[in-house]
Amino acid sequence: MNRKKRPVSVGIADCEFERGKVPMTKAEVRAVTLAKLQLMNTDLVVDLGAGSGSLSVEAARLLTEGSVIAVERKAEAIEVLKRNCKKFGCENIRIMQTEAPTGLEQIPYADKVMIGGSGGHLAELIHWVYGILPVGGRLVMNMITLENLHIGWETIQNLGFDDLELVQVAVSKGKGVGAYTMMMGENPVYVISARKEENHG
Repeated sequence: MNRKKRPVSVGIADCEFERGKVPMTKAEVRAVTLAKLQLMNTDLVVDLGAGSGSLSVEAARLLTEGSVIAVERKAEAIEVLKRNCKKFGCENIRIMQTEAPTGLEQIPYADKVMIGGSGGHLAELIHWVYGILPVGGRLVMNMITLENLHIGWETIQNLGFDDLELVQVAVSKGKGVGAYTMMMGENPVYVISARKEENHG
C-alpha cells in the first residue's frame, strides 16, 4: 500500500481491529490520545504497552514519513498486533517484544511517546521517556487505576515536564434494549499529557 495515500484521519471502528483477549484502547480514547500527542507527519513515535496495536495503527496511518515502535511484552498480544499491522497495511510499525524498561536502550530517541501499559514500572518508564525526548517532545499516558494516575502525575511534575494536562474520558454508548435505547457506560480512562521543555533540562 502507498503510505502517502492512506486516510489521514483517525476513527477506525473498534470492531475492525482483531483483539481476542488482548486489551484494546477504544476509539474515543484513541482520538483524545492522538490529539494530545500533536503528531507531525515525520515523527518517530514509541507506543509502550501496545496491546492489540489499535493506537499504533491509528498513529502510523497519520505518519506519512514517520514511524511507530510498538513495544509489548505478552506473546499473545504480539501476535494480535502483527495481524492488525498487516490488516491495515502499516509497514511503518516496528514491533519490539520486551518487558520494558528492559530493552529500551535500543531506542535512543523518540519525538513522541505513548504509555498504555507499564507492567508496574510506570515511574521508571517516565524517567526513560524524559531522557530520550527532545525539547518539545510529548508524552501521553492512558491509565484506568487511581494508583497509576497518582504515580504518573507526581512523576511528570517532579521531572519538570511542562504543559501538563489531565483529562478523564468517560464514554457512554447507546445500545438497544428491546424497543428502547439505553446509554451504557464504559470504563473511564485518565489521559495525562505533557511536553518536555528546555528550561527543565
